[in-house]
Amino acid sequence: MNVALSKYYEDLVGDLIESGRYGNSSEVVRAGLRALEKAEQQAALNIPDLDRKLLAGVHSLARALTDADFDRIRARTRRKLKEFEAA
Repeated sequence: MNVALSKYYEDLVGDLIESGRYGNSSEVVRAGLRALEKAEQQAALNIPDLDRKLLAGVHSLARALTDADFDRIRARTRRKLKEFEAA
């Protein structure tokens, strides 16, 4: 694969290698692609839509949520987030 970069990005890649943070341009590109992949995955979560669905679910409950309910929700969400970040 060949990639054409503007002067700005060529300089950025060079600076990152020169700083010692990366060993070569392939490492810089892979790091950039990993960051892009993570951003795309987070964008796919569609947070406004998720918020809307969560609120609809809360409003449809037959009883009010208790502190224990919220503790369980938080624990489950933290566990899922860790799984997501590890993937």
